Amino acid sequence: MERTPRSPIAQAEGPLVRVAGRVQVIEAADPTHPTTAFSLVRTREVAANASVTIETRVICSKFLVQDDSGFALVDDDFVAVLPPPGDSLPSNANAAIVASDGQQIEVCGPAERRVKPELQQIASQHGYRREPRVLCFDGRPDSLLLLRPRE
Repeated sequence: MERTPRSPIAQAEGPLVRVAGRVQVIEAADPTHPTTAFSLVRTREVAANASVTIETRVICSKFLVQDDSGFALVDDDFVAVLPPPGDSLPSNANAAIVASDGQQIEVCGPAERRVKPELQQIASQHGYRREPRVLCFDGRPDSLLLLRPRE
């Protein structure tokens, strides 16, 4: 993530983009946690025979990232959740990383501007007679979308 320069959302151009801003959840991936934008929960169990089982669960909702220049849409299945800058996940304990509505985050990955009629009220206009376009992040199996809280 650090090798990709961060840019304001309004100036971000693909194919690889890194932005930071405040989260606004549009559609929760987990209805029991409607304000969670994304999360990683790792549980570690040690059995009686000393075997270790580690289960990692990543959830990503549909959400917007807003900075002073505009909005970007994140709605993806191919994501990796990273700890905040300067933090790390403990190697031998349970761990959780959660980003919620209103929190500052960073997003890095493949992105392009697309026409999104359902987001017309927030999309930037690109000239007369052109459809409003929104910066949309689109992770792929070979190029995951990296998400991390900044706080």
